[in-house]
Amino acid sequence: MSLLPLTQKANDVLVSARNRALELGQAELLPQHLLEALLAPEAGLRSLLERAGLAPEAMKGLAPEAMKGLADEARALVERLPRAVGGAEPQAGPAFRHLLESASAAGRELGDRYLATDALLLALGESPEPKRLLGRFGLDRKKLEAAVREARNGARVEDERRAPARRPRHLPRW
Repeated sequence: MSLLPLTQKANDVLVSARNRALELGQAELLPQHLLEALLAPEAGLRSLLERAGLAPEAMKGLAPEAMKGLADEARALVERLPRAVGGAEPQAGPAFRHLLESASAAGRELGDRYLATDALLLALGESPEPKRLLGRFGLDRKKLEAAVREARNGARVEDERRAPARRPRHLPRW
C-alpha cells in the first residue's frame, strides 16, 4: 500500500517523534513516540480529544493524584522504551510502518489526499500500546473517528500547499 503524502503538521509531528527517540537514545521509532508527539500542544489535537470524551483535566495532567494526565502517561511510556548503545539514528520499526499504512488507509476512508494528524490519531487507536493507554482514558477508535467526522463536518484534506513537496532529509526512511 502506498502512503498518502503528509500535511505540514503531520510532517512536523513525525519529526518531533523521531527527535524524541533520538534524544532518548532509542534505536527504533515506535507508535508510542507518535502518540507522545500528537499529544503535544503544537499538534493541535486537544479540542478533538475533548470532543472524543477526554476530560480537559486529563489532557493537562491536572487530574486527581491517582491519575496522571494522558500526555504525562504517554511521556512515561516512551521513556520506558529500551535504549540503544552507540547513538544510532532511530529507524522506523515494523509497528511504526504499519501505523503509517493504517493512517493512510484511515485518511483515504475520510476522502483525504494528504495524511493529516487526525488520521494518525485514528491509526493509534489500533496500535496495541497506544490503544491500551487511550482506553484507560476512555478513548477508543470508534469515539475518535466520530469526533474526527464531527469536527471535519465533511471536509477533506486536499490542500496541496499544506503538504511538503518532498520527504525531508531528516526523516527516517520507511
